[in-house]
Amino acid sequence: MADEHPVNDEIKAPRVKVVDENGTMLGEMITSEALRIARQRGLDLIVVAADARPPVCKILDCDKYRYEKRR
Repeated sequence: MADEHPVNDEIKAPRVKVVDENGTMLGEMITSEALRIARQRGLDLIVVAADARPPVCKILDCDKYRYEKRR
């Protein structure tokens, strides 16, 4: 999964576009700021559209996301 959907510190892009756990677009920001927001909420930052410029990330529970992708 890490190769397909980088998570948290695996994200190498300097800036990302962020969607929160409720589906609200938070906009484009520095990756470290997006990580800080996700961690404050007790969640993970997951790249869901790596080919977009900047990559699109969602703030989600990583384990729940992996489970949903497997179903």
